[in-house]
Amino acid sequence: KLRRASIFWKGRTLALINARVSPGKYKCQMCQQVFGMIKTEGVDKKGNKKTRYKNPMEVDHIESVMPMDGSGYRKDEPNRIDWNSYVDRLFVGPEKLSTLCHQCHSTKTELENSSRSFYKKEKKGK
Repeated sequence: KLRRASIFWKGRTLALINARVSPGKYKCQMCQQVFGMIKTEGVDKKGNKKTRYKNPMEVDHIESVMPMDGSGYRKDEPNRIDWNSYVDRLFVGPEKLSTLCHQCHSTKTELENSSRSFYKKEKKGK
């Protein structure tokens, strides 16, 4: 639920404002491409047509909330991330966030998850 709450965090909003290059246009900090708002059309509960615009950018923590080396998860670890540290790492200012397009965010997340998986397997082998 904390991750969900972080969507409304002021730092996230400021990061999106900083990524805006013109009304409805945002620049990815990784690939440097500019993306426009995504238009979707649908129908509401009453059957009325609805047009919505979705921001194409995803906000990402520059420093991962959970360590990349796989530490911080287990209770018996000396470097375990406690509740307060987790909250502090989750709710950060715009200078510690980056705005990425969906493709760049997916690539970065995949690399981070692979790294965590590697370190986790390496620890089990010791």
